[in-house]
Amino acid sequence: MATDIVSQGQDLLDAAGAALSYTWGNCTRWVAEQLSWIPGGLGNANQWLTNAQARGLPTIGPTTAPPIGSVAVFNTGPLGHVAEVVGQIPGGFQVSEENWLGKGLTDVRNVSGPGLKGLQGFILPPAGFQNPFGGVQGAAAAAVTLPEAIAGLPASIGHGIANAGTASVENAATFLRNQLVPLLVALAVAIVLFGGDESKS
Repeated sequence: MATDIVSQGQDLLDAAGAALSYTWGNCTRWVAEQLSWIPGGLGNANQWLTNAQARGLPTIGPTTAPPIGSVAVFNTGPLGHVAEVVGQIPGGFQVSEENWLGKGLTDVRNVSGPGLKGLQGFILPPAGFQNPFGGVQGAAAAAVTLPEAIAGLPASIGHGIANAGTASVENAATFLRNQLVPLLVALAVAIVLFGGDESKS
């Protein structure tokens, strides 16, 4: 059980690190934040499909019916564009994205007809990827109720959520206890470096 928690924690840290490898406010960062299986270092959006294939991620060619939770890759503009597929519509699909309307702006839009221009294809989750929300990815997870989300978590995490209030107090106390000595040392060093005793001549 402890191994599962450590493994899940490491997965979250890896996903956060991957997302941080992309620039804030851009489509690449948004998609990497929404989909934990996206690795860091895929480059500009128009390079994602090729670089994902080189890393062994499954891809499919352009289609109007991609799977929800996949990544749409467009070769439009100087750097391309990527977006998370969050729904299906007649003749196309719906995406959650950032930087389509402007840097740092997120939206959900329908892609069909002329909107399909420049579509290179889709990146799919790796084989065996298990989503903790039972198949609901990224922005689509907002539609899941809290009880559904908790029910979809592994038991080792769900039990922790049930005791979150107690755990938060204990975690805060542990954090303070573990950080007290380094904080006191830092304070002492600051006093020595910046002077706590100013002699006036």
